Amino acid sequence: MVFGLGKKKEVQALAPTQQMSAEAMTMLSQMAQQGGNAQAAQMAPSLQPQGTGRQDVASPVGMPAPVGNFETANSNLTKKEQKALAREQKKAAARARKEEKERIRLQKKGAKSRFSRAKYLREANGNAAAGVALSILLVLLTMFGPIMINLFVLLPQTAENREIASRVQQYNDVLRQAAPLLQVAVKNKGERETSIQNRIGGFRDGEAASLALRQFVSDLESRGASFLTETSRTITNADIGVAGLVGKSMTMELEADFLNYLLVRNKMVRSQASIVVQQEEITASPGNPIVMIKLVLSIPARQD
Repeated sequence: MVFGLGKKKEVQALAPTQQMSAEAMTMLSQMAQQGGNAQAAQMAPSLQPQGTGRQDVASPVGMPAPVGNFETANSNLTKKEQKALAREQKKAAARARKEEKERIRLQKKGAKSRFSRAKYLREANGNAAAGVALSILLVLLTMFGPIMINLFVLLPQTAENREIASRVQQYNDVLRQAAPLLQVAVKNKGERETSIQNRIGGFRDGEAASLALRQFVSDLESRGASFLTETSRTITNADIGVAGLVGKSMTMELEADFLNYLLVRNKMVRSQASIVVQQEEITASPGNPIVMIKLVLSIPARQD
């Protein structure tokens, strides 16, 4: 059985039986009119056409209706035989209804068969357009998919990678060309650092610089100078911008004879070659040898 064809044959097999039952019933009806025995009349209801579930069946053209023949035959029967005949008729009608329901069920089941060949061919023909569209889509994806990927993904990424590689190569060339210059710069830097350290080593330490400033203050006082503020004797540390060195600084405001101040100042400058005079203001009055002096001195020294 393929695609439910066997089930349809089973349904079609009922038709000949129905046709034969109709002919047999007609013959028995004629026999009942001619005065046949009661047994033929009793057999007539059991041979009614099956499949309609109705007691009255149309007779062929030119023949009387079988229902009237049955009534004539039944009038000659006893009550017991009539009851038996009625039971047989009910049983025959029940069998006819049952067979009709079974036939209809088989017809529906055959029409809705899951593996029906007609249904398979109908669905296959109906899906032909979808299959063609899917095939065309696959062909287009196969042909143009790689092209689109190359145009919008691979080629831009490749160009970007090439640009990055080109920049890296340029930087490497610059570094290769600058390598000798860098070596010379590193060598010069080392020499300068060595020179700076040597020069720093030539400076006095912080204690010696502070002692020189205090000696300068003592020499001024011994020459008659008077300091106007107490901060004039204070020594502070100042940043001079050189690593390893610190400036010992002093800010003084005093009154002194100009010649005596000049003598002590020149002596201090000659004894301290690295001394820095950051500010020096002298205010003098006409005819008066005593002057007002504001002086800021700084001596670089090695940092302790």
